[in-house]
Amino acid sequence: RIKDLYKTSNGKYIAPQMLEGLLTVDPLFEQVAIIADGYKFVSALIYPNWEVLRREAAERGVPRDLSEEVHRLVMAHVEAALSSVAQYEKVKKFHLMTTPFTLESGELTNTLKLRRKVVAEHYASEIAHMYEE
Repeated sequence: RIKDLYKTSNGKYIAPQMLEGLLTVDPLFEQVAIIADGYKFVSALIYPNWEVLRREAAERGVPRDLSEEVHRLVMAHVEAALSSVAQYEKVKKFHLMTTPFTLESGELTNTLKLRRKVVAEHYASEIAHMYEE
């Protein structure tokens, strides 16, 4: 749907649902919100399956407190999931969330779709941090 497209500040159109769908196929990602409307590049708020992430990090020998390594591990999954999309549609930065989007917080509709405006308001500081130079 046209109203569901994001336009980046570079004038490129992004379909957030398609990218979120590609990402949530990976068992590592439980919930994903693509951010791109009016920004230079695509970023994402990701609520991972923490069990899967911890298990994979342990298998690779990544210490728990080494966030840089965990970040690389998640980025590898993001890049693999989005290997089929155009360069400008790829997620460049992301924020790992500790709590999922919920109906109670108003971030999801009754049909469990993202309320993008509410998500953007609730996570404004995290989003701003991803777009800092």
